[in-house]
Amino acid sequence: MGAWDLTLGAYLVGVVLAGFLLGVACTQATTYFTIYPNDPVWIKGTVVFSLLTIIGHQISVTDKMYVNTVTYYPDPSILADIGWGLIAQTYFNAFTAISVQSFYYYRIYIMLNKQWHFPATLMAASIVQFVVAIVYAVKCSTIPASEIPSLTDLVTAVNGISTGLDILIAGTMISILLKNRTGFKKTDGIITKLASDIPICSEVTYIVNSGLLTSACALGTLLALRLGPETYVAYPFYFCLGRVYVISLLASLNARRGIKAETTNEKSNGESYDLSYRGTGGQGRGAASNVLVSIERHVDNRDLESLEDRKISRLQ
Repeated sequence: MGAWDLTLGAYLVGVVLAGFLLGVACTQATTYFTIYPNDPVWIKGTVVFSLLTIIGHQISVTDKMYVNTVTYYPDPSILADIGWGLIAQTYFNAFTAISVQSFYYYRIYIMLNKQWHFPATLMAASIVQFVVAIVYAVKCSTIPASEIPSLTDLVTAVNGISTGLDILIAGTMISILLKNRTGFKKTDGIITKLASDIPICSEVTYIVNSGLLTSACALGTLLALRLGPETYVAYPFYFCLGRVYVISLLASLNARRGIKAETTNEKSNGESYDLSYRGTGGQGRGAASNVLVSIERHVDNRDLESLEDRKISRLQ
């Protein structure tokens, strides 16, 4: 292993992976704005804001890479200088995390029929995570680089809270979906797909949507910092964290049309199901527009008895 593999090498891997995932996020964002031009302004604002934070993050970490490998090459002492890039990227990641997590908390709030206690608790934890991350960034800018390892506890707190929150987000949504089984074979099949994702493509989509990948990135950062505090091995995980948050958000939003199309194709003469999206177009002027993903039980053609609609989730 070379002298710089665990420092500049690990940093370079993180920058390259982050750049690749930024491209994925931008592609997802283009798809979102093309397919859903009538989404509420606050959802579009969340997408734009989170996208800007990861673009700013990419600029920050790329600048530091350029300084390390070009401006001061081959002076190894530059590694001891944290520079503005590494400080700025901490701020950007903090804003990315809290914006995307807030979106998920609102989704959980709607899925729980507007029971606010649990989502409010999660939001409070996110605010604590955000504050600790800002404190860490501020301290990094006011102390010598040699003293930064003394702030390991702050980094551990940020990534520990992030890991726990992402796991709770994923677990909560899976639990809500499974509890809303209807007894109809096709409907329950859709719920099972959303909750456990047996098909490979659906599995990848749901893992991204549910926050499990963000948990993995946060946990990877946490373990790398503990096992190699003097190296840059944690950076590939940490640099990718914000990108995965945004990709998770966009994949969740873009999946709505695919789910609707799939369920439309599965309609039969017996039972039919509609997973629908409601935007601003044409209906409900003056009222807040809704993003609704629901599984409805319709009347069997051979039976005059009507059945009650059951909502699985609603974003308002």
